[in-house]
Amino acid sequence: MAKLAGVSKSTVSRVLNGDVTLSVTQSTRKNIFEAAEQLSYDKYKTKHKTNGTIAVVLSYKESEELDDAYFMSLRIAIDNRLTDSNYRFKNFFRADYNSSDLQDSKYIGIIAVGFFDEETILDLGKLHKPMVFVNTDTLQYDKDCVIADFTSSILRATTHLVEGGITDIGMLFGRKVPASTGDPSKRPTALFIK
Repeated sequence: MAKLAGVSKSTVSRVLNGDVTLSVTQSTRKNIFEAAEQLSYDKYKTKHKTNGTIAVVLSYKESEELDDAYFMSLRIAIDNRLTDSNYRFKNFFRADYNSSDLQDSKYIGIIAVGFFDEETILDLGKLHKPMVFVNTDTLQYDKDCVIADFTSSILRATTHLVEGGITDIGMLFGRKVPASTGDPSKRPTALFIK
């Protein structure tokens, strides 16, 4: 296990035994627990009760994450926060899961990260588990969400420039939304193309 986690045997032992005097990074702690899971070592679980297991559903493939630092950093931050808060979690990358995987009673909640279309949002809602979406606005479906407000930021920046007398404004931006979001002219970015 130590070899797999890239640390000493004593570090593995101290982490698995909950030694609070040991100073290790969350990344190291996570590597040790992942190594323990991979090797089916579960003796430490009886000593350290967790708050439950959360399913982290990701709308992209694991291979795609390597090309997108934004979503990788979101997933790592979520994984670290869950670990810090004494939750177990399982990441489900797109194409690696279906709804029946998430029905398992061991999952007490779902965090859905990325861009989700209406059909997927509704399917996840049928699971009747506490859930939050990260990066998809799901308020119209009565689902909690955390999203970046790019529209307001762009509007404030362009307003500031115009008020400063600058009216010849060019803008470069990315657009990564599911194809099923309907009429492209209704998307927030369409407001700024005109």
